[in-house]
Amino acid sequence: MGAGRGSSDDSSGLRRQRLLYDHDYFHGKTSGYPPEGYARAHPDWKPWIELLSALQPQGLWLELGCAYGYLTEAVRGSGRRAVGLDLSGYALSQHPPARPFLVQGDAQELPFAGGCARVVTLFDLLEHLPDPRACLREAVRVLHPDGLMAGATPDPLHFRRPEPTHCFERPPSFWISALEELDLAVTYRFSVTPYNFQFLAAFKGSPMAERAAAWKHDYTGPEPEFVSASGPLEVLPRWGWSALEAGSRDMQGNTSALYLLNRLAGPVRFTTRFSVSSSPDFTTLRVRAGSAALAEIHVDSERKTIPVELPSVIVPTGGHHLIFEPLPLGPRLRIHDVEIDSEPCSREDLVLGLPFDLYQRYRLAAQVGSRLTRGPILDVGGLLGDRDGHLATTADFFRDAKTDAEADAPVRIRTTDLRHCDHPEHAPAPAWEQPFEDASFDLVLSLDVLEHLEPERRPGFLSELDRVARSFILIGAPFSTPEVERTEAELARGLLDTRRFLEEHRTLGLPSHDLVEEHFRDRPGYEVHRFPSGYLPRWRAMQVLTQHYFQLNDATSMTALNRLYNRTCYVPDLAEPAYRTLFLISKTPLPDGQRNSLAALVPEPGTDPASACGLSEMAGDARFPSLHQRVRELLQERDEAWLNTRFLINERQKLIRLLRREIRRLRNEVPLWKLAGLRLRDKLRRR
Repeated sequence: MGAGRGSSDDSSGLRRQRLLYDHDYFHGKTSGYPPEGYARAHPDWKPWIELLSALQPQGLWLELGCAYGYLTEAVRGSGRRAVGLDLSGYALSQHPPARPFLVQGDAQELPFAGGCARVVTLFDLLEHLPDPRACLREAVRVLHPDGLMAGATPDPLHFRRPEPTHCFERPPSFWISALEELDLAVTYRFSVTPYNFQFLAAFKGSPMAERAAAWKHDYTGPEPEFVSASGPLEVLPRWGWSALEAGSRDMQGNTSALYLLNRLAGPVRFTTRFSVSSSPDFTTLRVRAGSAALAEIHVDSERKTIPVELPSVIVPTGGHHLIFEPLPLGPRLRIHDVEIDSEPCSREDLVLGLPFDLYQRYRLAAQVGSRLTRGPILDVGGLLGDRDGHLATTADFFRDAKTDAEADAPVRIRTTDLRHCDHPEHAPAPAWEQPFEDASFDLVLSLDVLEHLEPERRPGFLSELDRVARSFILIGAPFSTPEVERTEAELARGLLDTRRFLEEHRTLGLPSHDLVEEHFRDRPGYEVHRFPSGYLPRWRAMQVLTQHYFQLNDATSMTALNRLYNRTCYVPDLAEPAYRTLFLISKTPLPDGQRNSLAALVPEPGTDPASACGLSEMAGDARFPSLHQRVRELLQERDEAWLNTRFLINERQKLIRLLRREIRRLRNEVPLWKLAGLRLRDKLRRR
């Protein structure tokens, strides 16, 4: 493993980096290596040497982050020129046979001539570099026009082990985007473990790019995978699959997953068809897109092959997963003939189906923000999803097809969060310490983050938003009022007592309105404006209704419910008493035109939100009966599957009882010694 320096002119930072990779690192005290050390636990490089030599058999092989030099030595042993580079003087001195072919240096500033290398490898290196983009630029500079770059780096969404020297872990979509920006065509896969993201890259249009495309999940060749995709969505196996056999794969482990990558700037709608082979056991195969359950297929021994067509799903830009999950665990199912068709769709189609509470706050934030600026935007705490993936991006609310087409360059929207997110414009960062220079963004927003911070961190967090904001700050959260506190307490005692966000609200305490207003009010020129979001009586009712729909494990029903509510009740929900308040802080006084435009977002104070829209009006929508017809059919299907399963179980129990009676009869009529002799005779005959 190698490392780079913090910046091109920071020699002290480079020295600190060198000191990190000493004896303790390579013997597991500051890394995941075992105590016996890297010499006993380094990878087997033979598969990589065979693959890369088959694709590019000639020219210099340059290994960046070579550690002890075992790969470089093995390549030279195959009769080819190879040079290794690493930052660690300790590592370079540990294997004397390789030392003549190793160079100490910084992977972000290579001491090699342009275009000199036919193969450049970056295995387990990029995550150690403060600026891996600089390393990739250097690797491209030294790569031959028909050269091949190969690398591997852990996906932090699935890499659970803490590594103190990993300073730049990113999910796959980030690396693919970074490589494509350098005019490289990228082929990638996940191998051995779910987190092990591996890639091959070659210059677009080169013969090497075409040859590298034959690299698959666990083989190299022209044979088609068990999954095919048409449209912009890329699909490949991720984890939990057996070897490819006759166009199919068996599910292995608790779950199996396909990786879906949307490289477009906007969302994509996709549909999925596949077949599942029957199981001798009873099981239900649940298929999820992230955390959204798309279907439950009831599998038994009575049907040999079950064709499945899943309802369409919309996914935003970035990486996602289609997860196959047998319930209960155990039965081995075979999946084959997977076909995924995709096409671009509008951002409006995506966001209308999002959870109503998420839609409310982000649509209001986008309406406010679009009236203020077309400059760069930062969303702090901007992961719009959960551990199973993101449901949307901030850009899906702030951009639309019209504004994107009219602008020379779309609004640059970055997001940060404590958690990683598989889309290229996201970076992990604590809310109170953003990795940006002062006044980097015209607008900085943060929605539903403040209440999740310890009270002592909240003032510093507000100051950090102020630091990186050039003109505007938009902060949204549920604040401590008697009505909000009472509503949360009622829900916590009932349906939602296991929901973590309410538990954390009670533990940390909701912030007060005064916290935000007093923090900014006395700063020269600053203005503070308030917007209500989420009319509290309806917010409470929808939380209860949503919980009932969650129990269906049916994303189609849940999405339809959200669409109905978001279309019908968004505007009247901008009323007091509100569950959430959005504070707009302007660093300079707003012009009258902007002030009036913002005021028009909220209905007139005299409007009665309870009469303007209620759940009864939503139920009057023509789409509401079809939603409940689907729910009814879904419940009937599950009841029928359960009755069929009970029937088959009862029939098997009858057969078991019959066999037991026959065994008892035989034991009573035939001596045991004779039964044993008969069994031995049958065994010998079978031989």
